[in-house]
Amino acid sequence: MGHTKLREASFDISPLDNHRLTDLIPPLTVKIPGLPEYMHSFTSLSGSSLKGQSVISAPGNFDFGEKTLHTLPAGKNTGTLLHAILETVPFNIVDQGLQSLALQTHVSKYTLNTPFAKWQPIICDIIYNTLTAKLPLGEDSFSMSEVQADLCYKEHEFVYTTDLEEQKNVAHTSYVKGIIDLIFQHKGKYFIVDWKSNWLGQQTDDYISENLARAMHEHHYYLQAELYKRALKRYLHLCDPRPFEEVFGGVYYLFLRGLSSNSKNGIVLV
Repeated sequence: MGHTKLREASFDISPLDNHRLTDLIPPLTVKIPGLPEYMHSFTSLSGSSLKGQSVISAPGNFDFGEKTLHTLPAGKNTGTLLHAILETVPFNIVDQGLQSLALQTHVSKYTLNTPFAKWQPIICDIIYNTLTAKLPLGEDSFSMSEVQADLCYKEHEFVYTTDLEEQKNVAHTSYVKGIIDLIFQHKGKYFIVDWKSNWLGQQTDDYISENLARAMHEHHYYLQAELYKRALKRYLHLCDPRPFEEVFGGVYYLFLRGLSSNSKNGIVLV
């Protein structure tokens, strides 16, 4: 069988613009039935403002000289940064120690060329403390570093129907939507974690249980925990036949600035 030499072959290559391209069909837009005013989030249900409350001014200066857990600037950007790191960091990374290259490298991916670059050691402290803090579980305790990676479900989005308007006898369906920071399974039970970057004061003792309870009430976090619990119950109904009361362990609210491996500060279990 003969072979055509490449240099002797002829090709009919027309300019691309002379050909009709296949029309792309956009995906269908998924719409949840009902009007937008019937779609609720935790923020819309609780109200986002805390009017009339007297609080000490939270830190906001990225160039502040003394860099600690409690002088790290507060605000949305700090919360977003810490959530992003905790969403991606392997929880067992702390097994190598606070000064491990792995932890430093992971955090630097988020702080490099940002105002947080000067605060990287402090942010590493926060992540390390969060993953090594002892969380109460009955008479025992455990840390997030002990939780298996394949038993974690991070940034779980949910939408479910609710009876918010039932008392008003309004004939329509309302929905609750949101995102749960972390769902994980440990020792046969399911838990929820919500990371909180709230600034409660200038020292670690400002994160004792009394102050945490006040913050939980002021920000309506108990309502948030109930919404999360209902979402998890609906989810587990699809994949775990056991009664929810038997498999649900609780909701951990972890106030990141107050956590440490040798203290109970910063932890609320609902």
